Amino acid sequence: MKLHKLNLFGGEKIIFMFFGVMLLAVLYCIRTSVSQFSLLFPDGIYRYAAIAFISGVICVWLLIRFKPTAAVFLLLAILPVGARLSEFFKLEIGDLVVTADVIAIWISVLISIRAHGLRRDKLSVCFGLFIALVVLSSIVNLDSYAPTIILCGIITQFLVYGLVVSVVKEMQDVKLIVTALGFIIVFCSIFAFAQPFISDNVEDYFINFYYRFSSVFYNPVIFANVITLLWPFILISEPFGPHRLPKLTFAVRAIGVAISLVALILTGSRGGMVVGGVQIIWLLSKFSVDGQANSRHIRYASYLMILAIFVIAYLNIDLFYAVFHRFFETDFSERGNSAYERMLGALGGLELGIRNPFFGVGLGNFQYTYAITHAAAAGEAALESAHDFIINLFAEVGLFGVILWLFIITKSFRRIHLAKEWLYANHGVGLHIIMECALFGFTAAQFLFYGEFLHKNVGLPMILYFVVLGLASSLYFMQKDRSIFG
Repeated sequence: MKLHKLNLFGGEKIIFMFFGVMLLAVLYCIRTSVSQFSLLFPDGIYRYAAIAFISGVICVWLLIRFKPTAAVFLLLAILPVGARLSEFFKLEIGDLVVTADVIAIWISVLISIRAHGLRRDKLSVCFGLFIALVVLSSIVNLDSYAPTIILCGIITQFLVYGLVVSVVKEMQDVKLIVTALGFIIVFCSIFAFAQPFISDNVEDYFINFYYRFSSVFYNPVIFANVITLLWPFILISEPFGPHRLPKLTFAVRAIGVAISLVALILTGSRGGMVVGGVQIIWLLSKFSVDGQANSRHIRYASYLMILAIFVIAYLNIDLFYAVFHRFFETDFSERGNSAYERMLGALGGLELGIRNPFFGVGLGNFQYTYAITHAAAAGEAALESAHDFIINLFAEVGLFGVILWLFIITKSFRRIHLAKEWLYANHGVGLHIIMECALFGFTAAQFLFYGEFLHKNVGLPMILYFVVLGLASSLYFMQKDRSIFG
């Protein structure tokens, strides 16, 4: 009875006052955080980025108890900003380095677990075994950098997978996360175009062209891999909500895809361009033969991409010549050539793995042990990795690590395949095609060319990969539970 009177007597005012107090608390935390870490942030855009990131993180923590999927959307949207701030905003405890984005993810996951629980499945067991194996490998090899890779890389990425699987339970949740993924790659691509102006490097880029797009990832090849993972999601993203403003949505999708694919070209990554080209051909063939999906978005995006290429080429033809000339510079027999050195890196990784088949040489230790291989003696470059994720994993963790990892990836592909019939029956043809294309793109680029759990303390690429793996598992569980397509 008292509760009933309370609802009648100013219940809405109490709720309004509560959110008002929370808003003031958020503003105070933002002010305090920025002033506390002001010495770490340079002037200008990074300071504003810090304010945006801290504001977004606090909002995620407040929102995740009540609107978990919306909170995950916001968390994903601000992670690229956190990745760029990682070199300034980090906690160092001995050899352990914990960055701001990792702190944001861990607290978000803990709040979510307390409020909504954590869904566990067969892959959770594989994740646990994989973590135990890399920990054991690190202990055997006395690896000082391994704690950072394990905590900020592998465990954080597995937790993101668990977060996605736990909160994405309906098709409307899937659509929201898909839109977040599309937003991320468009944002990162636009930032990549803006980087020469931000870093005052315009002349180097537009005249000399020794500046390759890397966006927030510090490495153009890794950025290319992320593009191959995320650009297909732009085709089914809903920037204005479900079934709203269809013509404007169509235009935004086409422009977003064009921007992302031009950015892919300007990374200068030969492997990324090859994978991206295969994806385009594969999508066009899939959409053209399927009656429920069409290829208009990707066709118009391709036209815009070609137009953008002609415009940039008109402004500076040397730029595109420098990009595509990389294909003709490929030489697997010339000492010092990047293709030759990467081939040696793969051979060196195999040599290290064969020498240490059970525990490898330890996470992050490839760069220190490659020099003792026969392959290194035949080359000139001091490589940090084998430039092939599986070979690098074999070298650093051993054969059992490779087997576990391949099982995890195979299981994820299997799950999206098992959801195919259910998706096709519920107007989800486009989603299934896009999921397969995205997983194929990143997995192929990672396996054949480059991939790390953590690169310069940034684990965002693998976090995004595990978000997609989490979506695949969520669709599998929805199909298994016979959920209704939203």
